[in-house]
Amino acid sequence: MATARRILIIGGGLAGSFMAARLAAAGQEVILADDADPAGASRVAAGLYNVITGRFAALTWQARRLLEELQACLAQPPFDAVQQYLYPGPIYRPFPDTVSYNKWTARTADPVYEGLVQLEETPIAPELIHNPVGGITILPCGWADIHALVTRVIQTAATRYGLTVLRETLGADQLDISRRVALTSQGECRFDALVLTEGYRGAAQPLLHGWPLIPNKGELLVVQPLEPVDLPCTLSGPVYVVPQPDGSWVVGATYENHFTDAHPSAAARAELLAGLGDLVRVPVSVRAHRAGIRPTTRDRRPICGVHPAYPFVYILTGLGTKGLLQTPYLSRLLTSQLLGEAVTIPREVSPERFR
Repeated sequence: MATARRILIIGGGLAGSFMAARLAAAGQEVILADDADPAGASRVAAGLYNVITGRFAALTWQARRLLEELQACLAQPPFDAVQQYLYPGPIYRPFPDTVSYNKWTARTADPVYEGLVQLEETPIAPELIHNPVGGITILPCGWADIHALVTRVIQTAATRYGLTVLRETLGADQLDISRRVALTSQGECRFDALVLTEGYRGAAQPLLHGWPLIPNKGELLVVQPLEPVDLPCTLSGPVYVVPQPDGSWVVGATYENHFTDAHPSAAARAELLAGLGDLVRVPVSVRAHRAGIRPTTRDRRPICGVHPAYPFVYILTGLGTKGLLQTPYLSRLLTSQLLGEAVTIPREVSPERFR
């Protein structure tokens, strides 16, 4: 076991909670500073994990490895208590036109996609879903109750491994990097290593100035079908539709890089309802409207690694819409690096790529 050090983590979303749990379980003295920001993506997101995403239905970077790491992580301590918040299941993506149909007919014959997607040549539930030319079913995916999952990970790390949680945020003016000290509400907190996992707030962190970290606002709706409807699976199209255990649907999400606040907007509500109408034939009422801010990067890859100027500062952020899929793998790599183990962080996500 590595020599115990005092490690301060700022930010308690997916990245921060997983890092805190891994390090505490490894015998480190871990302090997690998190003020439960209601605009944080981990407290608002629908929690989808999906390997075929985006406007062009692209295959996610390291898709198979990420899926393997997710399953392996959640089956082991300190994450074995959160399986109840995970809902594995396929995602159906209708073809918008015959061009997409022809493209995916060729793609599904490619070994790269073997076991990941299944071609649906005829419409599925046409009385409910607009899919006149069929679509693809994305197989190894699903969703999770992210807020409950993160809360349980932190609670488990605190009770099992002695994680200390400070319910506050620590701004740049509260950090003395040269002395490795943070000024908290409980006084000075000395640290041997600092881990920055504060999501979109990292864009204002001087240690990350010059890095392409971009706050991105996303909004979603919780809607209720006006009559009982049994959707066969999660849908992905102009919007995603995630059926919930109580019969409601989560509909999302918008993407906005230029915004003035973190509040829900009428424009986003209209955009989401229009996208839902293009995807399903079911009238709904809106039960809730939520907004949050994701941390993203220009190249749409997260940032994971040690700070180039401060070898005791570690970063895991920029996870965007793929937080649940990427966090298990990247938190394992960063934990190993922090503990001094021989590990290589892929250049595609390393801070070194910005040099």
